[in-house]
Order: sequence, then C-alpha cells, then structure tokens
Amino acid sequence: MQKQKFDTDQKVELARKNGIDLIDVRDQEEYEKEHIPGAINIRWTEIQNHEVKPGSYLYCNSGRKSEIARQTLAKKNIQTENIGGVHFYSGKLTNESNH
Repeated sequence: MQKQKFDTDQKVELARKNGIDLIDVRDQEEYEKEHIPGAINIRWTEIQNHEVKPGSYLYCNSGRKSEIARQTLAKKNIQTENIGGVHFYSGKLTNESNH
C-alpha cells in the first residue's frame, strides 16, 4: 500500500490567501499543545455536530482522523478536503487559541 502524499504546506498557504477555514480535528489537548496557525479545533468525533463551511480544509496528525471527518461531513453533503496532518507541515506551529 502506497503512503499518501499530502501538499499540506501549499494547502495552508491557499487557506490563508483565500480565507478557507482550516480545521484541526485532533483532541483539544493536542490542539492546545501545538497547531497550524489560524486553525480552529473541532474534534473529529464531534464534527458532525458543528457548522462546517463547504470547502474547509481538515487536518490531524497524519491524515487518518481528518479523512474520517471528511467522510462524515460528505455524508451530510458537506464537501471538505483532507490536507493531511501536522507531520506534513513544515511551517512553525503555535499554541495560541483561535476560538
């Protein structure tokens, strides 16, 4: 099985330029420790209970939980994109909250 390649850096840049929501779907503790600047935190197991804009970018650590979250939203006809995880991001992470 081929490991999925994510263009996380490019997607984060696109999100910043185009005002696309960036959603960290990890647990709150992981988010508070460090996350991509500008991201909001909506836990992957609770994402179906939140208003998520179509076109939002989702990420976690490796892309696995963000893919589950993407599929959950797709069942509600909300199209989002899994951009991978913090492991694929080469920029500086922050611990400042964006709630």
